[in-house]
Amino acid sequence: MGGCSSKKKNPIENLGFVGMKLDKVPGIIKLCYQLNSLDLSDNKIKKLPNALVEQDSITNFTWKNNKLKKIPNNLFDMKNIQYLDLSMNKIESIPDKIQKLTKLIELDLHENSIRSFPELSFGYLSSLRKLNVSRNCIEKIPECFQNLNSLRELDLSGNYLWIVPMHFSRLTALEVLNVSHNTIKSLEIGTGLEGLVSLNRFDFSFNLIDSIPESIAHLHNIRVILGESNNISIINNEFGNLQNLSQLSLEKTSYELYLKISKI
Repeated sequence: MGGCSSKKKNPIENLGFVGMKLDKVPGIIKLCYQLNSLDLSDNKIKKLPNALVEQDSITNFTWKNNKLKKIPNNLFDMKNIQYLDLSMNKIESIPDKIQKLTKLIELDLHENSIRSFPELSFGYLSSLRKLNVSRNCIEKIPECFQNLNSLRELDLSGNYLWIVPMHFSRLTALEVLNVSHNTIKSLEIGTGLEGLVSLNRFDFSFNLIDSIPESIAHLHNIRVILGESNNISIINNEFGNLQNLSQLSLEKTSYELYLKISKI
């Protein structure tokens, strides 16, 4: 924990109140005029005081593991936030007001109870580069995701997705995609693999996939493919065209598959 006093020439920029069993943000926060980073992890804080959200200097905010069920509306008044961590809470939904955080670069919402995304407003996060919504209850990805032109890393693992959406083909800057531990049965129909020209790591392990689509040959920059623990039994020669591929893992599949891989 750190402290700071009013109107100092060099006030504290990074402040943490981690694991202190707090149920509210300490009042000292109002004295920190140039606070850049705030960590409230592992407490029981459910609300944010106006003295906090009115600080335009905060760009990095961690509020994980506070048993938070709802994101308070005034958080979205912190318009200069670039890195936001709300993971390991009990959040059930993402409000439309998320669109106000236009400077957001990284958003971590893993291990919550989120079932869906806003249909339109999420697409306004044009600066977002890294999104982690793993270990939630998500079944569908809205079309507004195609507007996330800056997105580099997307972790959707541990949800209830049954397909890689076609509109993912617009995510031309995406480099890392993790859809492992879902209920995806096919990468063939309605998928957006063809447009993922920057993708270098693709993890679709622990699903119900039974075959590798020809469209995977379009992933010319792919270096790592993880597809273990699926139902894959047939593979053609698509992997032979992937010149940058350095790691291919398709473990726990049929013996027939291993024979075909050895000939590629």
